[in-house]
Amino acid sequence: MRFNEHELYFLAIKCKPDLEAKFWHRPPQGMIRQEGYRERLVRLKCNFLFYIRTNEFGHCLEPLGALCLERCIIQQEPRSDKGYVFSICYPGETDRKHYLACSTAQQCEHWMSMLKCSNYERLTTTLNILQTKLARVRKGPAGRSPLLKRRSELLQEEDRKTSQQQQNQQFLQPNPPVQTNPEPSGPAEGVLIDFS
Repeated sequence: MRFNEHELYFLAIKCKPDLEAKFWHRPPQGMIRQEGYRERLVRLKCNFLFYIRTNEFGHCLEPLGALCLERCIIQQEPRSDKGYVFSICYPGETDRKHYLACSTAQQCEHWMSMLKCSNYERLTTTLNILQTKLARVRKGPAGRSPLLKRRSELLQEEDRKTSQQQQNQQFLQPNPPVQTNPEPSGPAEGVLIDFS
């Protein structure tokens, strides 16, 4: 997966997030000098979870980090020092967990379910399921798609209206003028002209 700092900054700060809340965040041990929980603005956008430093007024100052939610382990932490806490880590790195503390159990469950559904594999699985259901609906009970049937009905109706409009235009067009007294252009054949 390729991305650069500008793309991540745009996703974290400029784009409207899918989900956003203030949490108490604790990074993995030894990652930074400050130990313990810090209040952070957490934003979910696509399959990225950003944690952002804010000022005392709640304005975003800078993104501190981003977690790609592909193949990560999201679990609730039963023994924690901050009420309702869940953690995010990657396989093989269970000692490097990011902890997020929520204010309520409902918020914790909601965020965990949203994060689990946000990875690319889950989204493609959901897409495949929906495409299969749509194919079944399109097929219909008689084996023919009701959507295609309706489309063919609309096309037939449009053809009928077009042909009817063409017939109406033929009746409304004026007939070409008919000359009743044509002017003679010269002597007619078989006619004798006397100039005496």
